[in-house]
Amino acid sequence: MSRRVLLLGTHGQQNIGDELLLSTFLSMLGSEHDYEINSYDPVATAAALDPAYDVDIFDTAAERLGLLRRIRRADVLFFAGGSIVKELTPATGRRRTSVLLMVLVLMTTARWFTRTPMLMSNIGVGPVSSRRGRFLAALILRQATLISVRDQASWTTCLELGVRRSRLVEMPDVVFANAPEGFEASGNRPRESAEPLRVALSLNHDVEDEDAWRVFLDRVGTALREVDQRSGLELVALPMQSGFKDDHDLAVLEDFVTDQGLRCRFEPVADHHDVARIIAQADVVVAERLHAVVISTILGTPVVPLPYNIKVTELADGLGLAPVSFPVDQYLDPLALAAAVSTLGACPDEGGRLQTAAASRRRDLDAYAVAVRAWIAAPSSSWSAAGFAADAR
Repeated sequence: MSRRVLLLGTHGQQNIGDELLLSTFLSMLGSEHDYEINSYDPVATAAALDPAYDVDIFDTAAERLGLLRRIRRADVLFFAGGSIVKELTPATGRRRTSVLLMVLVLMTTARWFTRTPMLMSNIGVGPVSSRRGRFLAALILRQATLISVRDQASWTTCLELGVRRSRLVEMPDVVFANAPEGFEASGNRPRESAEPLRVALSLNHDVEDEDAWRVFLDRVGTALREVDQRSGLELVALPMQSGFKDDHDLAVLEDFVTDQGLRCRFEPVADHHDVARIIAQADVVVAERLHAVVISTILGTPVVPLPYNIKVTELADGLGLAPVSFPVDQYLDPLALAAAVSTLGACPDEGGRLQTAAASRRRDLDAYAVAVRAWIAAPSSSWSAAGFAADAR
């Protein structure tokens, strides 16, 4: 049955992870539906999507008032993943609760004025630490028809904020639904012992404490120079966002290598295929960004996470990467980071272990896709009615 699906997310911000989420969700939901999709750059978003999908892409900023009309005529309101129930960090330059207030307006409109069924699919919840933030988050979550979250911390926060278990399910990040061959990335050739270690580096400026962040970057630079002394270093930039905001990943990486006096190769990165190519050709990935860690796992490239947010911490823990994770908000021992990079670069079994973990998550998401398609055809108020156990996780 064809349905009109209003699909909302953080699209058109030159964030490769968010755009990959969108294309993955469309593949999951199928081409039989009519989609209305928001974007801050409709032209770029349209160009990146498979033409097989019937999509109407509208400008997020220009059509704020028109969104009510779109909600009213939609059969289903579908929030397409991402960290949309959270407080912002000072680095964004925005009020901590601004995203929460925006989402609350949309949810309240859909719930009380149009009665449109709402699925918050594969979202991240948190951090929400202030009393005001938790109050707003609770109002948002309690209005959703169904919710799926991508990590255990989000699951726990939802329960603490009053979400009923029958409306809640935990699934891996939906990007894990993509098979390795879908990235069209050539595999990494075996590294000769005399060759320098090829390291892809992903950094992201989204922090609570600017001074601590600068100290952290200095220690990352010290660690990379240590790797260079041990084995030689071939550093490649891995920006997951190259525009939209002033301190995007590419700018952060350019400033970092200049400040640290490091040699680094910058290649064109326009989409997830470019990201996958860089990751597949690296010996090790060192990454803040969540979807850089996810794609590394899918392709079987050893990865050292630098968690800047609870979502990355949860992902790293679930993948067994906690021993080689170095959170941005904690003291970083440069020698420990250098040792982790060097050890993983010489570990032949790590790639296979990661790909096994990715395949397991892909099977879970195949079952989830069936349930979501069933729900869109006939929206219900519990996951069990959509084909999942009521307390599935």
